[in-house]
Amino acid sequence: MNDPLPRGHAPLHRALTEPLLTAGLPDSMAVCLWVSVAAFAMILHQIWAVPIGAAVHVVCALVTRADPHFFLFVRQALLARRRLDP
Repeated sequence: MNDPLPRGHAPLHRALTEPLLTAGLPDSMAVCLWVSVAAFAMILHQIWAVPIGAAVHVVCALVTRADPHFFLFVRQALLARRRLDP
């Protein structure tokens, strides 16, 4: 396990290659999810949004655990152009 690295190579920390997660979700998704849940729960007095938001959070965290870049690729697929130009 403690094999010396080949000449010209340096160890790379895992934090430099994996996305930054907040409570198991990508940062932008966690903020978007919980701000919308807070808006429903506090401003509109729809308290039923909190358990639904928690369930969505758990499902998204499980998907992120399986593939940390899943939501990045979904976002890129949704923003991609739908037609091909010659």
